[in-house]
Amino acid sequence: MKKNLITLTAFVGSLILTPVMATTLQSTKKIKRNSISSNISSTLHKRGLDEESAQRITESFIGDDEELFAIMLRNLENGCSILSKNEIINYLSDSALHKKQINFSSYGSLIGMVQKIKKHQIDPHTKRALENIANKNALYINQKSA
Repeated sequence: MKKNLITLTAFVGSLILTPVMATTLQSTKKIKRNSISSNISSTLHKRGLDEESAQRITESFIGDDEELFAIMLRNLENGCSILSKNEIINYLSDSALHKKQINFSSYGSLIGMVQKIKKHQIDPHTKRALENIANKNALYINQKSA
């Protein structure tokens, strides 16, 4: 019962904050998108790929909706305190290089990502945070589809 109340509260809170966050994010979306793309591309370039190939791989990995990718990535950065931005960028770079898409709205994908980065089991607090992030990201996907 208590878990359902917490989940419902998080769901309603995210519905209320979605329009406010969307407005704020639109003003900074180009800066953030370019930053994410350039960070992933730069990481691939530092690992030995030529700049053009690194950029092409990054663009293919991020896909057509860079804005949504940036929003969901920001939710992960802000919601999961045990991950650093560098750890996330390195993981995304590896995934891009191996053409492995990441589903930021999947709790299982986020758990797998964190476990692979941290190389140990995840505590219950982090699991709840990842569940909230996945739910919030799913709302963005559903809102975008509507």
